[in-house]
Amino acid sequence: MVDNQKKAQIEEELLENSGYDVSRDELVKLFISENMRKKEGEEINKSLAQLQLLGFGPEILRKLNTDQNRGIEGTTADIDARKRVFGENKRHQRKIRTVCSMIGEVFEDFILRVLCVAAVVSTTLGIIKDGWAHGFQEGAGICIAIVIIVLVTVINDYAKEKQFQDLMAKSDVLSTKVRRNGDWT
Repeated sequence: MVDNQKKAQIEEELLENSGYDVSRDELVKLFISENMRKKEGEEINKSLAQLQLLGFGPEILRKLNTDQNRGIEGTTADIDARKRVFGENKRHQRKIRTVCSMIGEVFEDFILRVLCVAAVVSTTLGIIKDGWAHGFQEGAGICIAIVIIVLVTVINDYAKEKQFQDLMAKSDVLSTKVRRNGDWT
């Protein structure tokens, strides 16, 4: 709670010194994902409410110090100031799952947990009944099955994760036309 208050205070001070009449958080509220869902026939219009609050197109352009026909100023200082206030204009990168997290997810499966308990019980009972020489064999077989299941699942998930990251990299827009000080660049 304290961190959120401190963050809000820093953002407010940054906005006051920036020359813009709208904050990054106010702009982000225009794109609320809940706005695209319906709850039992009733549409949620949080983005529209935020748009009304900000004053629609021309007013938002004024608050962003942007001209409808000329675009932004586009100088290095202007772009740096916009980056400082509103952040980088780049796609959010999804965090890649680590191999350890994938292994942890595999062990969330109830059947695999049952197999682990069966391996421990089987090994313990086998050692008590038949001694070390032959008692661990059944439990070891179950453990080998568990290792195979985990390896196959993690390798498969890792391959899917890698394919997803490659697909996201290919789908990124590499270039776009923007208006800077009246010129298309």
